[in-house]
Amino acid sequence: MDVGTKLAQSLELTAIDGVYYVTGIGTVTNLNIAVPSQCDGVPVTVIAGNAFRGCRHIKSAVIPAGITGIGYGAFRDCVSLRDITVDRGVRTIGYSAFDGCKSLKSVAIPDSVEFIEQYAFRGCKSLESVILGKGVKSIQRCAFDGCKALTELTLNEGVTSIEYEAFSRCSGLRKISLPQSLASIRSYAFFSCVSLTEIIYAGTREKWKSVKKYLDWSANTGNYTVRCTDGDVPK
Repeated sequence: MDVGTKLAQSLELTAIDGVYYVTGIGTVTNLNIAVPSQCDGVPVTVIAGNAFRGCRHIKSAVIPAGITGIGYGAFRDCVSLRDITVDRGVRTIGYSAFDGCKSLKSVAIPDSVEFIEQYAFRGCKSLESVILGKGVKSIQRCAFDGCKALTELTLNEGVTSIEYEAFSRCSGLRKISLPQSLASIRSYAFFSCVSLTEIIYAGTREKWKSVKKYLDWSANTGNYTVRCTDGDVPK
């Protein structure tokens, strides 16, 4: 393992096994961060855990093609972060990656992302728009917990599970569209989604019945109706 640290565009990069990881803010004081795709001809492939954690001045960040992972807590508590651009190539959005980014308004997750890990966007209370790519297979525990400004969301075909408290306390969520590929919804997945009135399901009523729903998956929600392809199912 070759390890070395340098600054590129004033960000701190660390060389590990022939590639660079972004490991810190370095000397950057700009409000807008552009992560480089390479340094001295060597690819930059990962934003390491806690790389920008607590950087309260950052307002926007651009993550280029070539970055494959956003590590745990990478942007956690970046309380001024409003805009994030994630290019194709990222496969994993790590544990608590954007946890507590209370000014974040929108995020578009590319098709290359397969996993949105636990607490990834927890407490992003200004988050109004989430566009999920077609590669996402699972929404992990508390991934969007407390995203109060989110009103509508569509999960694409291919998602198989919604984990424990994934969308809990999304008090503004009124409508969610679920794919036929969905196999399970864990306990408290939509806990306290008090405005939820409509679930659009891409399968039949019989298929909806076969989705495994754990205890209190929709506890303390609005009086929703599940709209299936062959009719409605009341709460």
